[in-house]
Amino acid sequence: MIDAYKNLLVSANGVNSFVLKPWGSVVRSFTKPETESIVPVVKRAFARNAKTAITAGYHFIEEIKLDLSDFILELVQSFQFGIKLDSDKVIGLSTKAISIAVSKSTNLNNISVAVTDLVKFASGNYSHSPPHAFFSL
Repeated sequence: MIDAYKNLLVSANGVNSFVLKPWGSVVRSFTKPETESIVPVVKRAFARNAKTAITAGYHFIEEIKLDLSDFILELVQSFQFGIKLDSDKVIGLSTKAISIAVSKSTNLNNISVAVTDLVKFASGNYSHSPPHAFFSL
């Protein structure tokens, strides 16, 4: 089941929200180890094409019920690249996804690091490697 969801996340043409809707209960039941295996897939999807990844990535963030503190930096780094695109839809959903991810995190230190990273990225002072540098595509 988790592999099928991963395939949706990296779909080359993106996924319609109607296709994702039935997956909500599956995502809500993800355990921490399952989430650990999904976060790199979200990053890979955004590294390939944020415009096609945004709908599935947003769905994942919206539906997941776990504390995202351990994943907040990776998730923010993934979604922040959508903020720099020229599509209002992608910018809006990326911003909302970051906000939701932060609200689902309880570790203030991790939130602080992620938000600082986002501010540096937005101001052009980004010193971390972008998500695509972590993968061989």
